[in-house]
Amino acid sequence: GKPIGQLLQENSSLTSLDIGGNTIKDLGVVPIMAALKNNSTLKTISLSGCGVGPKSGKPIGQLLQENSSLTSLDIGGNTIKDLGVVPIMAALKNNTTLKKIGLSLCGIRQKGGKNIAIAIEENLSLSSLDLSLNDINPELLHLIKEALQDDISNSEPLP
Repeated sequence: GKPIGQLLQENSSLTSLDIGGNTIKDLGVVPIMAALKNNSTLKTISLSGCGVGPKSGKPIGQLLQENSSLTSLDIGGNTIKDLGVVPIMAALKNNTTLKKIGLSLCGIRQKGGKNIAIAIEENLSLSSLDLSLNDINPELLHLIKEALQDDISNSEPLP
């Protein structure tokens, strides 16, 4: 993670970063997210299946708070769990650029689902959310889906 973070700090043209499937773990996420906070060109990041856990939630959340160019983030296939999703969703509430987030197979349960529902209710830019293969009850998933659909309809330009 540290060598990638150093390269990203110096790069001003990269628009997409896919390091999915590499075992960078929580320790590797920190320098990468720190390097991307002030990046203004990166639009998409995939960290799917990188062996990251709940501890990565905080640096990912900090990235979402400070970065204003990111439109797509995929962290699916990691054990983020409820604990890790909390800081990510707290940051998402005020993020205005992220359009798509992938959280499939992240070990998210009811507590995390409630945090997601609250964040989606407050966030007006998100239009795509993948929560497949998590353990969130159908009623809560329905509330999240309705909030996301409200976001989509509210973000469409008026005629």
